[in-house]
Parts: sequence; structure tokens; C-alpha cells
Amino acid sequence: MRYIFYLIVVISLILSLSFCSGRDENNRRGHSETVSSKQADSIDAYLLLTSAMFRKDMDSAWRMLNNAEKMLKGKQLQRCELNFLNIKGNYFWFNGSYDSSLSYYHKTLNISEKNNFPEMQLKAASNLGALFNLLGQNDSAGKYLAQSLVLAKAMDKKESIAKVSYDLGNLYRNANEYPKALQNLFVALNYWEIANDSANLILVNYSLGATYQQMGNTAKSLLYSEFAMKLALKVNKADYLPEIYNNLGILYWKNIGNPDSTRYFMALALEKSILLADPSKAVITLTNLGGIESSCRNHKKALAYYLQALNLQKKGANLNTESGLFINIGEVYHQLKIDDSARYYNEKGLEIARKINAKEWMRNAYYNLFTIDSAHRNFDSALLNYRQFEAITDSITSKETEQEIADLTLKYETDKKEKTIQFLEAEQELKINQLKNEKLLKNLFFVLLCGAVISIIAILFERRGKNLAYKMLVKKNIELTDFEEELLSILAFACQQSDQLSNLRIVTRYSASPLSDSQKDNLIFAVMDLFDSGKTYLQPDITLDLLAEKLNVSRNYLSQVINEKFHQNFSDFINELRIKEARKLLMDKKNSNLTIQAIANSVGFNSMSSFISAFKKYTGVKPSLFLKSNIEAQ
Repeated sequence: MRYIFYLIVVISLILSLSFCSGRDENNRRGHSETVSSKQADSIDAYLLLTSAMFRKDMDSAWRMLNNAEKMLKGKQLQRCELNFLNIKGNYFWFNGSYDSSLSYYHKTLNISEKNNFPEMQLKAASNLGALFNLLGQNDSAGKYLAQSLVLAKAMDKKESIAKVSYDLGNLYRNANEYPKALQNLFVALNYWEIANDSANLILVNYSLGATYQQMGNTAKSLLYSEFAMKLALKVNKADYLPEIYNNLGILYWKNIGNPDSTRYFMALALEKSILLADPSKAVITLTNLGGIESSCRNHKKALAYYLQALNLQKKGANLNTESGLFINIGEVYHQLKIDDSARYYNEKGLEIARKINAKEWMRNAYYNLFTIDSAHRNFDSALLNYRQFEAITDSITSKETEQEIADLTLKYETDKKEKTIQFLEAEQELKINQLKNEKLLKNLFFVLLCGAVISIIAILFERRGKNLAYKMLVKKNIELTDFEEELLSILAFACQQSDQLSNLRIVTRYSASPLSDSQKDNLIFAVMDLFDSGKTYLQPDITLDLLAEKLNVSRNYLSQVINEKFHQNFSDFINELRIKEARKLLMDKKNSNLTIQAIANSVGFNSMSSFISAFKKYTGVKPSLFLKSNIEAQ
């Protein structure tokens, strides 16, 4: 019994010591967590103070950011580190270093997604969407704004919902989707009216005014724009006034037709931009003034405004604006008949527009280059530029189909994000309670089902898009045939007017002297005259030697001129002419009884496969599809 008593005492002592040790450990852990929490709060407060310095003193803000980085070194405060990265991105945005800003936002988003910090995900995605919207990159902006809206709704962050809705409204306005723009802007307006947020009320009323202006609703545009102006003056928000004055100027110009009021508001916008030392706002005003003066045919004034804007525009800061300025300057130079400068600026703007796929600017640049080449009778180059202009125009006119696909993609990304959040929540619950396996499996099945349905819809839309594209291509081929007929008539007229062609003094095959430019032109006229009168190119056995013999010229000279003037070898030159003839025959109702094989033979092709290959190369579609689409169009 005594040993049993001793054993009970020893066990009691061990349990007591274990309990005390555990309690001390818990106390230490609690104390450590309290210290970490206090450090995090202190660093967050310091970062908030740093953000407030951006509008006051950028140098001091930069020093404070460096201090914050030192404060974070060696501490495992991931939330604070993410906050620091996001604020550093804000700093570079304020400083106009957009590439650096995007880099920090992407880093913040990736880390916060990996470590499940939804609030930081929301901030980073929202900032990325807003900045891409500013840079005119609509696809990227839409992607990140949709992601941030899903997160804001999931967390019931009303202020974030309002901010993201505002950014989406501006995005849809820029894309000319006005119902969606108004829907999102009014969501933001309702929230900010309840919150009595003056600064954001100015912004959303300005955006509503701009949207109604683009829609042609003058009364509502004036109502919202003037309210934004009065509110900005009342609460002394001078940095918002340049955009408001700009919008009022455009409204009085495009919708009301009052040039005096237009110039008055534009002058106010420029004055405020200069006072605020904000080059980006001044660039917008100067660009608008250039457009107004160009419309009034005051080309020298327009050029002066555009060049000032280009000088103020920070290179690479906003490629969409930069591209537009170059192309507008090129257009004004063409109006002033200074075509060397006009060509330079249009090509420079076109180069930038291609990088960012700015189709409207690409379209304008190609058309400007077409008019310049036409004025200088560079018909080959003019035709190439006109074809590019038509192709870009086609892609813009088919934007409705593209937008449907984009909406479907956006919906898919939104659904995917929502399901991802649901999956993460289900996974977390699974760790606590294994009984939720059934719910997880249902959610997973639902996601897979949605993915399958959306994939099927995407495939159907892709097929529909291809069919529409082929029909549009056939339509453009028909239009191109009419355009080529017109060009051929011009060429025939030029041949009739040419004194040199009437004598047809071309260097013979025995001449060893090089061809002059006029002799090259004479030789081209001779070739086209022979082809027009006898359609020699339709003969199956036509060769370069045979054509040179008919024209009594050197084979080498003939090959040289075809390469230089048409940028093709002899075989491609003949095949393109044959395909143009085949296209005319397929379009003619009189030939409805002819087979494609018969038409191929009639234009000089002995092989059906060679004809199909050549037809697709020069028209973009197979002859059977061309014939079918042409019959449907008729």
C-alpha cells in the first residue's frame, strides 16, 4: 500500500509539472502573437501614412517606403509584406512608371492567391484592372476587374464593389457598350450617394456625363457634367477639374455646336492642367484642341496643338495615346501637303498601334497611307494599304461576334473564380469535418459540368465565327473584284493616253543597256495591253520565254520588270491573273451550268489541285465555298 501511495504522488507531480509547462508555453505563444500583432498594426499605420504622402512629397514617400522595407526585414509578417508591395505599386503609378507598378501588383496578386489573403487579392486585382483600363488594354482590364468584383461580392465589401463597378463602367464606355457602362456607373453612384463620398461622387458624375455625351443625350450629359463641376469647385477638388472641363468642351463642340463655349472650357482645362503640373491631363486637352481645329480646317493650329501634346506625352507611358498622336499629326501633315512628314508620322503611329493591337488607329493609319500613295500615283503601294485598311475594317465590323465570345469568356472566368472560392471553402471545411465529402463532390461535379457546357458553347461559337468570317471574306473578294475593275479601267485609260506606248519602243532582246524607268513603265503597259486584248495569260502553255518572244523583248528584262513592279515571280503573276478571271466567272450567273473543273481549265489550269491551291492562296477560300457563298448572297 505504501508503494502504491508513493506511485500516486509521483504521477500527480508529473501531471502538475506538465500542466504548468503547457500553461507557460501557451502564455509565451500568446505573448508572441500579441507582440506580432502590435508590430503588424504599427507597420500598417506607417504604410498608410506613406500612402498619404504620395500627393504631397514623392521624395519623402520614397524614403518612407525604404524605411518600411527595413522594418519588415526578418519579420514573418506576410500580410504587411503584401500591403507594402501593393503600396509600392501605387507609388510607381503616381510617379508614371506604369511597368514597375504592374510588376508589383502582379507580385502582390500571385502571393496573396497562393497564401489565401482574399483582401489583398481584391486590392491587387482592382489596381491591375484600373491601370490596364488607363493604358487602354481593355482585355486585361476586363479580366482583372471581373476577378476583383467577384472577390468584393464574396466578402460583401460595398466600397470595393462601388470602386470596381466605376472602373467597369469606364471600361464599357471606352468600348462603346453604353447600357453596361450606365448599369455599372449607377451602382457606384448609389453607393457613394449613401456614403456621401464627395470625391468619388465627382468622378462618377463626370463619367456619367461623358457616357451620355458619347450616346448623344445632350440634356443628361450637361446635367451630370455640370453637377460634377459644381461639386468639385465646392469641395475644392481642383485636380478633377481638367477632365470635367474637357468633357464639357467636347459636349459643346459635338452635341451643341458652340465653338466659343468649346474653346472656353478647353482653355480652362489647359490652364488647370498647367497649374496642377499634370502633363497627362494637358496632353488630353491639347489632343482635343487639335481635333477641333482640324475639323475646322485650321490645320496649322491643329498641328501646333498635336505637337505640343506629343512633346508633353511621356514616351511609352500610354501607347494608345502616343499612337493616336502620331497618326493625327500625320493626317494634318497630309492636309498641309507635306507628305514626307505625313508618311513618317503615320508609319510611326502604325508601328505602335500594331504592338498594342489598337485597331481603330491601325485602320486610320492604313487609310492615310492609302490616300498619300494615291496622291503620288503609287498605285501598287496604295492598293496594299487599301487592302490592309479593308481587313482592319472587317475585323472592327465583326466586333459584335468577337464581343459575344469575349462576354462568354468573361462569364466563364467569373464562374470559374466563383467556383474556385467555393472549392477552397469546401476544402477548409473538409479539414474540420470529414462529413462534408458529399458537398465537395457535388461542387466538383458542378464545376466540371459547367466547364464541359462552356467548352461546347465555345466550340459552337468558334464554328459559327469561322462561317461568318468565310462569308465576309467572299463578300470582300466580290468588292475587290469591282475595285480591280476600276483600277484596270484607269490603267487602260493611262495606256491610251501614253504617247510612248503608242510607239511601243521597248528595248529589244538584243540590247545590252539597262532599262530606264520610262522603259520599264512602257514594258508593263505592253504586257497589260497584250493581256487585256488577247488574254494570253489564260493559255495553259504560256511561259516567260513565249511572252518575251511575243513582245520582242529580252527574257531577263521581262522577268526583272515583273519582279520590280508586281513583287512576284512570273508564275505567281500569271496565276494571280488567272484566279481573278476565275473569280469573275464564278460570280457570273451565265456560268451557273459550268463545273469548277471546267472553269479551272478555261483559265489555263491543267491540274484541279493546282487550281484549288492557287484560288485559296489569292482569295482566302476554296472555289467551292466561294461559289456557294456567292449564290447565297445573290
